[in-house]
Amino acid sequence: MHLQPLLLTAVSNVSHISSQRGQFTEFGFSSSYATVSQARAFGHLCPKANTEITLAMPGQDRWRHIYGWLDHSSKKVLVPYFWERSVALLFISALSFVFIPFFLGGAWSMRQSSWLYPFAFSFGALLVGFVWVLVVRDFLVAQAARKALTALATSLRASNNAA
Repeated sequence: MHLQPLLLTAVSNVSHISSQRGQFTEFGFSSSYATVSQARAFGHLCPKANTEITLAMPGQDRWRHIYGWLDHSSKKVLVPYFWERSVALLFISALSFVFIPFFLGGAWSMRQSSWLYPFAFSFGALLVGFVWVLVVRDFLVAQAARKALTALATSLRASNNAA
């Protein structure tokens, strides 16, 4: 997880997008580090000029995949991606408990067919497993972003209290 500290000197073209893939905020900004014409953050966030923030991204200069940020003035951590992925994980967990018995029941009813039984069972198990891997992977990325930003916020609070 890459953490990128920035002092936003200017913010432009802020737009909030809601689609089937989730909610996003697209915006342009200038900072002492870079000038970016179009960044994309998960969730509906409100970037403002003259704000010091730290962004959580998958890598350096990956402005189209901002998982969340830490506002240095309020020490508030915003990671909407974590909450979206948490809800997705709960939803897929509930669905898998419904669909696994269907796959097992279907496979059991086809047990007379020597080649179809293992195929149906394997297909069902692979499908559920594949979806689980995708959702858990996204959840772990979101959790890493949240942990990194929360640790940074805690250290900033501690350094402010010590001063």
